[in-house]
Amino acid sequence: MAPLGESLFGESVALYLGSDLLMLALGAYDLATRGRLHPAYIAGVLWSIALQFTGLMLLHSASWKALSLHLIGH
Repeated sequence: MAPLGESLFGESVALYLGSDLLMLALGAYDLATRGRLHPAYIAGVLWSIALQFTGLMLLHSASWKALSLHLIGH
């Protein structure tokens, strides 16, 4: 159960808030010490956001649930 409700936003916060805050902290550190964001950081954040979005979409997919249960033998 998501503390902010069962909406896409509520589930996103419940699942990814910790890692998102760490990514923001790393970006803030990069800006404070170097004055810019490293290109690898930008690529990593974009990749992570894409994976988070994909995970949230699969969370509500009936076909993904059936496939994942099949893969684990249930």
